[in-house]
Amino acid sequence: MPSILARLSVCIILSLFMVSCSGSFDKTIDYQDAKQMPGYGYIVMDFRLANEMAYGNGYIPGKTNYTISYKNKGDFFFVDIQHADFRNRILKAYIPYMKGYT
Repeated sequence: MPSILARLSVCIILSLFMVSCSGSFDKTIDYQDAKQMPGYGYIVMDFRLANEMAYGNGYIPGKTNYTISYKNKGDFFFVDIQHADFRNRILKAYIPYMKGYT
């Protein structure tokens, strides 16, 4: 049975791909700026054991972006975090706090 963290990671990855296809973001923040904001912490995704296909070709250290979807009673808010740290095939996705959204 998969752990809760594994399920959450899969949901985030799936939402990243769906949102990145839409191209619509409400806010864009640089990774270094996001880390300075109050937040919920990090979700660490380790791709060291993934093969090239699962790992993806588009992930470059310091140039990887990810998107976070926030919601509030049917209202959605998307934040694109740019230039994330993805060294040694480990992505530390920082989740900044957005007032009024979870």
